Amino acid sequence: MFLFMFSVVSVPCDQATFGLCLISFPDSTAKNIVLKRYESRTNYKQLLDSSIVNDSLIQKHSDSLEFNIETDCDYVVYISNLNRVYKISDINETHGFWKAGFLTRSSGYINTVMSYKLNDKLITGNSNYKKIYIQK
Repeated sequence: MFLFMFSVVSVPCDQATFGLCLISFPDSTAKNIVLKRYESRTNYKQLLDSSIVNDSLIQKHSDSLEFNIETDCDYVVYISNLNRVYKISDINETHGFWKAGFLTRSSGYINTVMSYKLNDKLITGNSNYKKIYIQK
């Protein structure tokens, strides 16, 4: 039992999340965002769900609106008051592990996103993506 207390195990990192940032969009946009989630890498053919983004989940900054999305789906973001569509797909994240022992924290290590496509354009180069930026 004494050895168990001091053993070290490999623990998978938590799934990455993105802050989806809409730059230079008016605050009124927050009530007009429709988010469609699709099965990843299906070319938007397998719809999982569709919802209006709850205004209370959107962080409003001086020049942007931001809300979180997960990395295990492809997305279509429709901004109805502006009649604009943005597609986010092929999100590629690391699948890291960290060493955990009896006295270490059990969470807090998050995978990072290495690349993604925004409207079919591949975005790469930063190994620590935390946000997707969409400019008006």
